Amino acid sequence: MPGRAFHLWPDLDQRLWERAHQQGRSLLEVGGATAWRPATSDSVAKGWGVFLAFLDGIGELDPTVRPSARITPDRYRRFIEAQQAVGNRNTSIVERCYELRMALNVMETAQSDALQWLVMPGGRPIGAWVPGRPVRKPVPDATVLAQWARDLIAESGVAADTLRQAHCLRDGLIIGLLAERAPRIASLSGMTLDTHLLRHNAGFRVGFRGEDMKAGKPLDYDLPADLCPAMDAYLRTGRLAFGATQAVSAVWVKEGGQAFGKAGIETMIRRRSEARFGKPFGPHAFRHALATTAINLLPEQPGLAAAILGNSHRVVERSYARADTVIAARAFQEMLAEQRAALRDVAEDLFARY
Repeated sequence: MPGRAFHLWPDLDQRLWERAHQQGRSLLEVGGATAWRPATSDSVAKGWGVFLAFLDGIGELDPTVRPSARITPDRYRRFIEAQQAVGNRNTSIVERCYELRMALNVMETAQSDALQWLVMPGGRPIGAWVPGRPVRKPVPDATVLAQWARDLIAESGVAADTLRQAHCLRDGLIIGLLAERAPRIASLSGMTLDTHLLRHNAGFRVGFRGEDMKAGKPLDYDLPADLCPAMDAYLRTGRLAFGATQAVSAVWVKEGGQAFGKAGIETMIRRRSEARFGKPFGPHAFRHALATTAINLLPEQPGLAAAILGNSHRVVERSYARADTVIAARAFQEMLAEQRAALRDVAEDLFARY
Protein backbone atom coordinates (compact mmCIF):
# COMPACT_ATOMS: atom_id res chain seq x y z
CA MET A 1 0.00 0.00 0.00
CA PRO A 2 1.86 3.13 -1.19
CA GLY A 3 1.90 6.18 1.02
CA ARG A 4 1.03 9.78 0.23
CA ALA A 5 4.07 11.92 -0.58
CA PHE A 6 4.80 14.76 1.84
CA HIS A 7 3.91 17.50 -0.64
CA LEU A 8 0.44 15.93 -0.94
CA TRP A 9 -0.19 15.90 2.82
CA PRO A 10 -2.83 18.32 4.08
CA ASP A 11 -1.33 21.75 4.76
CA LEU A 12 -2.02 21.36 8.48
CA ASP A 13 -0.09 18.08 8.63
CA GLN A 14 2.85 19.59 6.76
CA ARG A 15 3.05 22.54 9.17
CA LEU A 16 2.82 20.32 12.25
CA TRP A 17 5.44 17.91 10.88
CA GLU A 18 7.89 20.70 10.05
CA ARG A 19 7.37 22.29 13.46
CA ALA A 20 8.13 18.95 15.11
CA HIS A 21 11.52 18.97 13.39
CA GLN A 22 12.47 22.55 14.29
CA GLN A 23 15.28 23.11 16.77
CA GLY A 24 13.70 26.23 18.30
CA ARG A 25 15.32 29.02 20.28
CA SER A 26 14.68 27.48 23.71
CA LEU A 27 14.06 24.09 25.27
CA LEU A 28 10.33 24.78 25.28
CA GLU A 29 10.37 25.37 21.53
CA VAL A 30 12.32 22.26 20.52
CA GLY A 31 10.28 19.99 18.28
CA GLY A 32 9.62 16.45 19.43
CA ALA A 33 11.27 14.88 16.38
CA THR A 34 14.58 16.74 16.57
CA ALA A 35 16.27 13.83 18.36
CA TRP A 36 15.21 11.31 15.74
CA ARG A 37 17.69 9.88 13.29
CA PRO A 38 16.94 10.69 9.63
CA ALA A 39 16.02 7.04 9.01
CA THR A 40 13.50 7.16 11.87
CA SER A 41 11.95 10.35 10.57
CA ASP A 42 11.66 8.90 7.06
CA SER A 43 10.06 5.72 8.37
CA VAL A 44 7.50 7.55 10.52
CA ALA A 45 6.67 9.94 7.67
CA LYS A 46 6.13 6.98 5.37
CA GLY A 47 3.81 5.36 7.91
CA TRP A 48 1.73 8.52 8.27
CA GLY A 49 1.66 8.90 4.49
CA VAL A 50 0.29 5.37 4.16
CA PHE A 51 -2.51 6.19 6.61
CA LEU A 52 -3.37 9.39 4.71
CA ALA A 53 -3.49 7.43 1.45
CA PHE A 54 -5.82 4.90 3.10
CA LEU A 55 -8.18 7.65 4.28
CA ASP A 56 -8.16 9.24 0.85
CA GLY A 57 -8.85 5.86 -0.75
CA ILE A 58 -12.01 5.33 1.32
CA GLY A 59 -13.12 8.93 0.83
CA GLU A 60 -12.68 9.95 4.48
CA LEU A 61 -9.67 12.27 4.37
CA ASP A 62 -10.75 15.62 5.82
CA PRO A 63 -7.78 18.02 5.54
CA THR A 64 -9.42 20.61 7.79
CA VAL A 65 -9.44 18.57 11.01
CA ARG A 66 -6.42 17.93 13.17
CA PRO A 67 -4.50 14.68 12.48
CA SER A 68 -5.47 12.96 15.74
CA ALA A 69 -9.19 13.50 15.01
CA ARG A 70 -8.87 11.46 11.82
CA ILE A 71 -8.06 8.26 13.71
CA THR A 72 -11.11 6.60 15.19
CA PRO A 73 -11.25 3.02 16.46
CA ASP A 74 -13.35 2.01 13.46
CA ARG A 75 -10.96 3.59 10.94
CA TYR A 76 -7.99 2.12 12.76
CA ARG A 77 -9.51 -1.36 12.55
CA ARG A 78 -10.25 -0.92 8.85
CA PHE A 79 -6.73 0.41 8.24
CA ILE A 80 -5.20 -2.70 9.81
CA GLU A 81 -7.53 -4.95 7.80
CA ALA A 82 -6.55 -3.11 4.61
CA GLN A 83 -2.87 -3.66 5.42
CA GLN A 84 -3.52 -7.37 5.86
CA ALA A 85 -5.57 -7.55 2.67
CA VAL A 86 -2.66 -6.35 0.50
CA GLY A 87 -0.37 -9.00 1.98
CA ASN A 88 1.66 -7.06 4.55
CA ARG A 89 3.16 -9.22 7.28
CA ASN A 90 1.75 -8.80 10.76
CA THR A 91 5.10 -7.63 12.10
CA SER A 92 5.16 -4.88 9.45
CA ILE A 93 1.62 -3.85 10.40
CA VAL A 94 2.60 -3.58 14.07
CA GLU A 95 5.53 -1.37 13.09
CA ARG A 96 3.16 0.81 11.05
CA CYS A 97 0.89 1.20 14.09
CA TYR A 98 3.82 2.44 16.15
CA GLU A 99 4.77 4.83 13.34
CA LEU A 100 1.28 6.35 13.46
CA ARG A 101 1.59 6.75 17.21
CA MET A 102 5.01 8.39 16.86
CA ALA A 103 3.82 10.74 14.13
CA LEU A 104 0.86 11.95 16.18
CA ASN A 105 3.01 12.18 19.31
CA VAL A 106 5.23 14.85 17.75
CA MET A 107 2.57 16.59 15.65
CA GLU A 108 0.10 16.88 18.53
CA THR A 109 1.95 16.57 21.81
CA ALA A 110 -1.11 17.64 23.81
CA GLN A 111 -2.96 14.56 22.59
CA SER A 112 -0.15 12.13 23.48
CA ASP A 113 -1.80 10.49 26.49
CA ALA A 114 -5.21 10.29 24.80
CA LEU A 115 -3.70 8.39 21.87
CA GLN A 116 -2.00 5.68 23.89
CA TRP A 117 -4.76 3.30 22.80
CA LEU A 118 -3.18 3.14 19.33
CA VAL A 119 -0.43 0.89 20.64
CA MET A 120 -2.31 -0.43 23.69
CA PRO A 121 -5.87 -1.10 22.48
CA GLY A 122 -7.95 -2.51 25.31
CA GLY A 123 -4.92 -2.26 27.58
CA ARG A 124 -3.01 -4.91 25.59
CA PRO A 125 -0.02 -4.25 23.31
CA ILE A 126 -0.93 -3.98 19.64
CA GLY A 127 1.38 -6.93 18.99
CA ALA A 128 -1.00 -9.13 20.99
CA TRP A 129 -3.84 -8.19 18.66
CA VAL A 130 -1.72 -8.55 15.52
CA PRO A 131 0.85 -11.21 16.52
CA GLY A 132 3.96 -11.54 14.44
CA ARG A 133 4.86 -14.83 12.76
CA PRO A 134 8.46 -15.78 12.00
CA VAL A 135 9.12 -16.00 8.29
CA ARG A 136 10.18 -19.55 7.50
CA LYS A 137 12.67 -19.58 4.67
CA PRO A 138 15.77 -21.60 3.81
CA VAL A 139 18.79 -20.16 5.57
CA PRO A 140 22.31 -21.24 4.61
CA ASP A 141 24.57 -22.27 7.45
CA ALA A 142 27.06 -19.57 8.39
CA THR A 143 29.96 -21.95 7.82
CA VAL A 144 28.77 -22.50 4.24
CA LEU A 145 28.62 -18.75 3.72
CA ALA A 146 32.10 -18.33 5.21
CA GLN A 147 33.47 -20.94 2.82
CA TRP A 148 31.87 -19.06 -0.05
CA ALA A 149 33.83 -15.97 1.02
CA ARG A 150 37.08 -17.94 1.23
CA ASP A 151 36.57 -19.35 -2.25
CA LEU A 152 36.09 -15.86 -3.67
CA ILE A 153 39.20 -14.59 -1.93
CA ALA A 154 41.21 -17.55 -3.21
CA GLU A 155 39.85 -16.86 -6.71
CA SER A 156 41.44 -13.42 -6.60
CA GLY A 157 44.85 -15.08 -6.50
CA VAL A 158 44.36 -16.68 -9.91
CA ALA A 159 42.35 -13.91 -11.59
CA ALA A 160 43.61 -12.86 -14.98
CA ASP A 161 43.77 -9.10 -14.33
CA THR A 162 44.00 -6.68 -11.42
CA LEU A 163 40.41 -5.47 -11.76
CA ARG A 164 39.09 -9.03 -11.52
CA GLN A 165 41.33 -9.56 -8.50
CA ALA A 166 39.90 -6.44 -6.88
CA HIS A 167 36.31 -7.60 -7.44
CA CYS A 168 37.00 -11.00 -5.89
CA LEU A 169 38.85 -9.49 -2.93
CA ARG A 170 36.21 -6.87 -2.20
CA ASP A 171 33.22 -9.19 -2.63
CA GLY A 172 34.91 -12.00 -0.70
CA LEU A 173 35.67 -9.65 2.19
CA ILE A 174 32.12 -8.29 2.28
CA ILE A 175 30.63 -11.78 2.22
CA GLY A 176 33.14 -13.00 4.80
CA LEU A 177 32.35 -10.13 7.17
CA LEU A 178 28.63 -10.78 6.72
CA ALA A 179 29.10 -14.52 7.30
CA GLU A 180 31.14 -14.18 10.49
CA ARG A 181 29.86 -10.93 12.04
CA ALA A 182 26.67 -10.08 10.06
CA PRO A 183 26.57 -6.28 10.35
CA ARG A 184 23.47 -4.60 9.03
CA ILE A 185 23.74 -3.51 5.41
CA ALA A 186 23.43 0.19 6.36
CA SER A 187 26.34 -0.08 8.80
CA LEU A 188 28.43 -2.20 6.44
CA SER A 189 27.96 0.05 3.40
CA GLY A 190 28.81 3.15 5.42
CA MET A 191 32.19 1.91 6.66
CA THR A 192 35.03 4.41 6.29
CA LEU A 193 38.77 4.14 6.77
CA ASP A 194 40.19 5.19 10.15
CA THR A 195 36.68 5.53 11.59
CA HIS A 196 35.04 2.14 11.17
CA LEU A 197 38.08 0.15 10.04
CA LEU A 198 41.40 0.59 11.80
CA ARG A 199 44.63 -1.37 11.84
CA HIS A 200 44.99 -3.04 15.21
CA ASN A 201 48.07 -5.00 16.25
CA ALA A 202 48.66 -7.51 13.43
CA GLY A 203 45.10 -7.27 12.13
CA PHE A 204 42.16 -4.89 11.91
CA ARG A 205 39.48 -3.57 14.23
CA VAL A 206 35.91 -2.88 13.08
CA GLY A 207 33.99 -0.34 15.12
CA PHE A 208 30.49 1.06 14.68
CA ARG A 209 29.38 4.12 16.65
CA GLY A 210 25.93 4.46 18.16
CA GLU A 211 24.76 6.60 15.26
CA ASP A 212 25.83 3.84 12.86
CA MET A 213 23.63 1.24 14.52
CA LYS A 214 19.87 0.68 14.31
CA ALA A 215 19.70 0.08 18.07
CA GLY A 216 21.83 3.16 18.78
CA LYS A 217 24.43 1.18 20.71
CA PRO A 218 28.09 1.09 19.60
CA LEU A 219 29.54 -2.24 18.54
CA ASP A 220 33.15 -3.14 17.84
CA TYR A 221 35.15 -6.32 17.23
CA ASP A 222 38.29 -7.65 15.63
CA LEU A 223 38.08 -8.44 11.95
CA PRO A 224 38.11 -12.27 11.73
CA ALA A 225 41.75 -13.34 11.49
CA ASP A 226 41.21 -15.35 8.31
CA LEU A 227 40.09 -12.17 6.53
CA CYS A 228 43.00 -9.95 7.62
CA PRO A 229 45.52 -10.90 4.86
CA ALA A 230 42.85 -10.32 2.22
CA MET A 231 41.87 -6.99 3.77
CA ASP A 232 45.49 -5.89 3.78
CA ALA A 233 45.80 -6.79 0.07
CA TYR A 234 42.51 -5.07 -0.76
CA LEU A 235 43.56 -1.83 0.94
CA ARG A 236 46.99 -1.84 -0.70
CA THR A 237 46.03 -2.87 -4.23
CA GLY A 238 42.29 -3.51 -4.64
CA ARG A 239 41.08 0.03 -4.00
CA LEU A 240 43.74 1.38 -6.36
CA ALA A 241 42.59 -1.03 -9.07
CA PHE A 242 39.10 0.44 -8.73
CA GLY A 243 40.54 3.92 -9.12
CA ALA A 244 40.04 5.15 -5.55
CA THR A 245 42.21 8.05 -4.42
CA GLN A 246 43.29 9.01 -0.91
CA ALA A 247 40.38 11.46 -0.82
CA VAL A 248 37.90 8.55 -0.89
CA SER A 249 37.34 7.45 2.70
CA ALA A 250 34.83 4.66 1.97
CA VAL A 251 36.19 1.19 2.69
CA TRP A 252 34.18 -0.39 -0.11
CA VAL A 253 34.61 1.17 -3.54
CA LYS A 254 33.55 0.35 -7.09
CA GLU A 255 34.95 0.95 -10.55
CA GLY A 256 35.56 4.64 -11.00
CA GLY A 257 36.73 5.02 -7.39
CA GLN A 258 33.35 5.96 -5.89
CA ALA A 259 31.87 4.43 -2.76
CA PHE A 260 30.27 1.00 -3.22
CA GLY A 261 26.99 1.77 -1.50
CA LYS A 262 24.04 -0.10 -0.06
CA ALA A 263 22.28 -0.73 -3.38
CA GLY A 264 25.48 -1.95 -5.02
CA ILE A 265 26.27 -4.36 -2.19
CA GLU A 266 22.69 -5.67 -2.17
CA THR A 267 22.82 -6.29 -5.92
CA MET A 268 26.22 -7.98 -5.70
CA ILE A 269 25.08 -10.33 -2.93
CA ARG A 270 21.95 -11.34 -4.83
CA ARG A 271 23.81 -11.89 -8.09
CA ARG A 272 26.60 -13.93 -6.53
CA SER A 273 24.26 -15.93 -4.25
CA GLU A 274 22.14 -16.94 -7.23
CA ALA A 275 25.25 -18.07 -9.09
CA ARG A 276 26.54 -19.99 -6.04
CA PHE A 277 23.35 -21.49 -4.58
CA GLY A 278 20.83 -21.34 -7.42
CA LYS A 279 18.56 -18.92 -5.55
CA PRO A 280 19.27 -15.27 -4.74
CA PHE A 281 19.13 -13.86 -1.23
CA GLY A 282 20.08 -10.55 0.31
CA PRO A 283 22.47 -9.39 3.04
CA HIS A 284 19.88 -9.82 5.80
CA ALA A 285 19.95 -13.60 5.30
CA PHE A 286 23.42 -13.59 6.86
CA ARG A 287 21.94 -12.41 10.18
CA HIS A 288 19.47 -15.30 10.17
CA ALA A 289 22.30 -17.69 9.30
CA LEU A 290 24.61 -16.46 12.05
CA ALA A 291 21.93 -16.62 14.73
CA THR A 292 20.93 -20.12 13.69
CA THR A 293 24.49 -21.42 13.51
CA ALA A 294 25.47 -19.85 16.83
CA ILE A 295 22.51 -21.48 18.59
CA ASN A 296 23.28 -24.81 16.96
CA LEU A 297 26.95 -24.75 17.89
CA LEU A 298 26.72 -23.21 21.35
CA PRO A 299 23.26 -23.88 22.81
CA GLU A 300 24.55 -23.25 26.31
CA GLN A 301 25.34 -19.65 25.33
CA PRO A 302 22.01 -18.26 24.06
CA GLY A 303 23.30 -14.71 24.31
CA LEU A 304 26.13 -15.26 21.85
CA ALA A 305 24.16 -14.39 18.71
CA ALA A 306 22.63 -11.33 20.38
CA ALA A 307 26.09 -10.07 21.32
CA ILE A 308 27.46 -10.53 17.80
CA LEU A 309 24.42 -9.06 16.05
CA GLY A 310 24.02 -6.20 18.49
CA ASN A 311 20.45 -7.25 19.32
CA SER A 312 18.59 -8.15 22.48
CA HIS A 313 18.09 -11.86 23.25
CA ARG A 314 14.34 -11.42 22.65
CA VAL A 315 14.87 -10.04 19.14
CA VAL A 316 17.16 -12.93 18.22
CA GLU A 317 14.69 -15.52 19.52
CA ARG A 318 11.72 -13.91 17.79
CA SER A 319 13.19 -12.86 14.45
CA TYR A 320 16.41 -14.67 13.63
CA ALA A 321 16.70 -18.04 15.31
CA ARG A 322 15.98 -20.91 12.91
CA ALA A 323 17.85 -23.56 14.85
CA ASP A 324 17.11 -27.23 14.18
CA THR A 325 16.41 -29.49 17.12
CA VAL A 326 19.59 -31.44 16.39
CA ILE A 327 22.53 -29.64 18.00
CA ALA A 328 25.79 -29.62 16.04
CA ALA A 329 28.53 -31.67 17.68
CA ARG A 330 31.54 -30.05 19.32
CA ALA A 331 33.68 -31.94 16.82
CA PHE A 332 32.28 -29.66 14.14
CA GLN A 333 33.56 -26.64 16.07
CA GLU A 334 37.02 -28.16 16.19
CA MET A 335 36.87 -28.89 12.47
CA LEU A 336 35.83 -25.31 11.78
CA ALA A 337 38.73 -24.00 13.85
CA GLU A 338 41.11 -26.23 11.91
CA GLN A 339 39.69 -24.95 8.62
CA ARG A 340 40.22 -21.36 9.69
CA ALA A 341 43.77 -22.05 10.80
CA ALA A 342 44.54 -23.74 7.49
CA LEU A 343 43.00 -20.86 5.57
CA ARG A 344 45.15 -18.33 7.43
CA ASP A 345 48.28 -20.17 6.35
CA VAL A 346 47.09 -20.35 2.74
CA ALA A 347 45.93 -16.74 2.72
CA GLU A 348 49.17 -15.39 4.15
CA ASP A 349 51.13 -17.24 1.49
CA LEU A 350 48.70 -16.23 -1.26
CA PHE A 351 48.77 -12.51 -0.49
CA ALA A 352 52.46 -12.24 0.34
CA ARG A 353 53.13 -11.35 -3.29
CA TYR A 354 50.64 -8.47 -3.46
